[in-house]
Amino acid sequence: MNKKITMVGIFIMFLVITGCNRLQKESGIIKEATDEKITITMWDYLIEGSDTTELIKSYENVYPNVKIDRKFVPFSDIKNKLIYAAAIGEMPDVLLIDDLLHQTLAAMGILLDITDEVLDWGQSEVFSKEPWETCIYEEKIFGLPMGVHNLALFYNEDMLKIAGVLPPENWDELANAAEKLTTTDVVGFQVTAVKNQQSIYTFMPFIWQSDSDIRRLNSKGTVEAIELWKNMLEKGYMPKEILMENTQTLLERFNDGKVAMMVNASWQVKLLNENAKINWGVVKLPRNQEEATSLGGENWAITSTSLNKEAAWDFIKFAQEPQNLKPLLLRTGRLPARKDLIHEAEWQSDKNMKVFVDSLEISRSHNYGVNYPEITLYLQDMLQQTLSGYKSPEEAVEEVYIKIKPLL
Repeated sequence: MNKKITMVGIFIMFLVITGCNRLQKESGIIKEATDEKITITMWDYLIEGSDTTELIKSYENVYPNVKIDRKFVPFSDIKNKLIYAAAIGEMPDVLLIDDLLHQTLAAMGILLDITDEVLDWGQSEVFSKEPWETCIYEEKIFGLPMGVHNLALFYNEDMLKIAGVLPPENWDELANAAEKLTTTDVVGFQVTAVKNQQSIYTFMPFIWQSDSDIRRLNSKGTVEAIELWKNMLEKGYMPKEILMENTQTLLERFNDGKVAMMVNASWQVKLLNENAKINWGVVKLPRNQEEATSLGGENWAITSTSLNKEAAWDFIKFAQEPQNLKPLLLRTGRLPARKDLIHEAEWQSDKNMKVFVDSLEISRSHNYGVNYPEITLYLQDMLQQTLSGYKSPEEAVEEVYIKIKPLL
């Protein structure tokens, strides 16, 4: 564990200890003082229209003595803002955070160990293995999964029909289809290689499909994955904008008929169902040596310095009840992390969402430990340097592998 995590953890433990007596006095307030108004503070990064507001309203209707003060914090800012809030003793009570950050924040002492509460709750077995494991740090439970998402290949049905190609099933077919679909006004294929977490979420399936992995990054499979993207970029089948455009901009270009095929996430199905200007479909990601796609998601957590632990835990349990969870998942375009919900009609009846459901069996979590956020920064550099032509794939891969090996 690096020094930064250790020092922040020590400071937060001091805050937890000094606030312990007050926590003991104020916990149980829902049961003992139902007339007293409790305010739970909460942070999440879900954008307007796909957020937690309806869930909060439902909870406040059932528990009128509780007010949930929700604050939107951009995804790119939430880790640093939490560290700062911890330093000044102003962390929120409840968090809805990216699963990649969960173990890192637990190691820093920012999250509360809720092992006893979860075991007493008795429903931990309902969660699928990979999202559940992102909530575990040093064999203790620091949260619950909210929902998951994964990646697949979106395609413009009319463009493929005119070009006389079928949705590709492997890398060779992908490259051939991208060539035939590329015109002066349309690129055949696009991903995001922007310098943030989205690019690594998108790129990792291509590494896995080539029988490589972060722990074996310097294998030939990683070079093959980079070369697939690099070759299509150099031939003009993908635009240079992949280095700058995120998944949302990519969705807009696809919906405007500027992109024939794209790799994007399951939450985009909801947006296209509501706003599509084209005929479109979805298939699993084209395979190489094996099938694979990325699995991500959001987890609920309570901060270690919360003075409303019981109320915060009560809200998280409420959010896990199927009648409350299902509307939230549908609103945010997520798939259930609960095994008892994934086969329900809401995720089986939509043919495009069904592709993402079926892809769960080949989805892999980015659960590489507490240093993974730092590791992704090096991986982002690797992509940017190779796709821009600054370094060869072999050179960049070897350099990054040397840097990340001590972090694994």
